[in-house]
Amino acid sequence: MTTVSTFVFLILTYSSNLILTKLALQTGEMDPCLFSFMKVAAAAFIMLAVLPNAVTQFSYRNNFSLLTTSLLFVSSIFTLSIALPDLGLVISSLLLYGSSIVFRVLFNISPKNIMTNLASTFSIIIISIGAGMFFELPSIANYNHSSLVLIIFSGVSFALFSPDKSQIKLSYQWLRRLFMMSAIVGFILFFSIVVKSSYVAFNIDGIIYAIVTGTFSTGMFYCLWLFTENKFVSHMTGLFSVIIVILWGVLVSAESISTSEVSAGTLIILGILIHTLASPTTYTSPPEVNSDTTS
Repeated sequence: MTTVSTFVFLILTYSSNLILTKLALQTGEMDPCLFSFMKVAAAAFIMLAVLPNAVTQFSYRNNFSLLTTSLLFVSSIFTLSIALPDLGLVISSLLLYGSSIVFRVLFNISPKNIMTNLASTFSIIIISIGAGMFFELPSIANYNHSSLVLIIFSGVSFALFSPDKSQIKLSYQWLRRLFMMSAIVGFILFFSIVVKSSYVAFNIDGIIYAIVTGTFSTGMFYCLWLFTENKFVSHMTGLFSVIIVILWGVLVSAESISTSEVSAGTLIILGILIHTLASPTTYTSPPEVNSDTTS
């Protein structure tokens, strides 16, 4: 794929994650936990079908075990699905990506690059001010406060399990194992939640949306994004995706936003932009490791 087509594909798949999830769950006819499990299962299936069996020379290790990383990944998807029906796309996208940026900066601050740290710290201050403005608005009373907390938690979970691309390279083998483990964790979580209920709501549209978001917005997106060497494409995907989701919420879903909400949202987008521009312009790779030791 060319750089332009890769960029367009990544933006469309990333932004469609929120949009399609909202469309699938907004009527209440599709159980959020069933939707989440099917989404994770579809992503795991596409990983097995698309990723090559050969292991690349680089492997990724984070500070968490494979199981913990899977739990973070699954919790991010489940909490997003549970919270989104009660929230608009505009506030959801801003809080989700904003909180993700804030905690990703906090988790990845390194004393090796002072200027990057200063710019990133400035970005999280601006994002925090924008989020604070949102929570001070009278319109915040119209939202379910539990859903607001869950959407932020989803962003934090995403920040925790997502690797910092400026620091590492990934192996296909590790990624396959992560998604397979996530499918198992997702099934256990889904079963443990719905076993208390005698009825699980679902419809054909919700099932189709779950398969599409799992296949493209999650599975195919990670296949391409994590192994994209173009730094501009990698860094700018999130920013452009947030803008697309906001435009969809305003123009297509006809969500009404006040001038104060526009100001708060602009600050959050500005903070995301500063973080994006401050991201390292080069990727460093760890020493080669034996694939048998990858965890």
